[in-house]
Amino acid sequence: MTLSGALRVLYGRLENVDELATENGWDTSATDRVRRDVLRAVRGVDLRPGFSLTSLRGDVIVGVAAGLDSPATKELVRRTVGAVHEEHPGLRLSWGVSRAHADSADLPSGLNEARTALSAPRRLGGEAALLYEELGIVRLLLGSGDDPDLQTFVEEVTGPLIAYDRDSDGSLVRTLRAFFDANCSQRVAAERLFVHHKTLRYRLERIKTLTGLDLNRHEDRMRADFALRLLQINRSVPEEDGDEEP
Repeated sequence: MTLSGALRVLYGRLENVDELATENGWDTSATDRVRRDVLRAVRGVDLRPGFSLTSLRGDVIVGVAAGLDSPATKELVRRTVGAVHEEHPGLRLSWGVSRAHADSADLPSGLNEARTALSAPRRLGGEAALLYEELGIVRLLLGSGDDPDLQTFVEEVTGPLIAYDRDSDGSLVRTLRAFFDANCSQRVAAERLFVHHKTLRYRLERIKTLTGLDLNRHEDRMRADFALRLLQINRSVPEEDGDEEP
């Protein structure tokens, strides 16, 4: 089978098979049959595009889905959980989902991402299904030591700003750093940058547009600040001049 398009790895875990086996007096054969029922239910989910590949080993299900954006992926997970509950209402199933990858060669990285996403609700509480891109800064705390995602995290936040500054002779990276150094005071940041407060507000709106981060939200501020600090550690950021933008 040839896999193409935006590929996501879905990593699921049956949370309480052994508990149910003890409660219901299942022997090994009955327990294995329940696991096979789950795999059949997952493969039978009526959603296209859906799973391209699925496999089960012990209490772990691994699937690959192609061509799904974030909302469609969430819908696939929702329907999958519902299908499993129809087969066995007492069975709990948690999922972690990787980012979309363009190349099947990236699926091993996708598997690591999906495992990290699954570990978030298991260790921190919350939803039983999470997408990797929604973890934000938390994924750096949960990721394995050999996960090369640190640079990816920095690039997601700072890459659009660096590209804008390069192509438009802008000062977004410098502005964002000044904003955080001013304890998120627009007035103080504008004074330190020697720009009008309307110019600073324009730049912050441009940052929001380019990155999707809302700097009024604490989590987004923390994510952006952390990414900037990592950028400063890993590379030298040229200091732009203070010329005003419209």
